[in-house]
Amino acid sequence: MGHDDSIPSDLETSHRSGGQESSTVMDSSARNDSQRSEAGLAQKETKMVNRSKLLVYAALALVTAAVSTLAYLFLTREEERTMESEFDAYSREILKQAQENAV
Repeated sequence: MGHDDSIPSDLETSHRSGGQESSTVMDSSARNDSQRSEAGLAQKETKMVNRSKLLVYAALALVTAAVSTLAYLFLTREEERTMESEFDAYSREILKQAQENAV
């Protein structure tokens, strides 16, 4: 396998380019920095999304608890009113029957 003089080797290219190699290293470094910052940004966005999900779940839990409590209180009061009105109706009927039996 002969060496073609028209195709420069990596060593020759590196030697001939001089300042161009340092530019390539800087470009590579800039790309790595860019990739790191993108990865950091992605991690920050993921954390923010997870925090917002947690916030939504917490809000849903609070709303669910509040609605359940209000429904319980409303239904309890409604049952008490129904029981009191039935009690009054039955007690009047008992008193009426007691008075009729006493006469």
